[in-house]
Amino acid sequence: MKCDECQQELWKAGEIAPMGAYARVDDQSYHLVILEQEGPLPATFDGHTAWYCASACRCATRARLIQEAKAAR
Repeated sequence: MKCDECQQELWKAGEIAPMGAYARVDDQSYHLVILEQEGPLPATFDGHTAWYCASACRCATRARLIQEAKAAR
């Protein structure tokens, strides 16, 4: 599956992903998850399926900049 906005590959919670940094995109929280080795991406345990993209994703980067700007006000 790919992100509708930036076309980057999306990873579903529980899928085995390469080591690296991932941002949760399904709830627009862009919560950062770091995998220090290849392994499954974490589930949310809230009844929703979590989806992740590489943290370098343009969507996540733009959202973080907006959140930082709001926090600086």
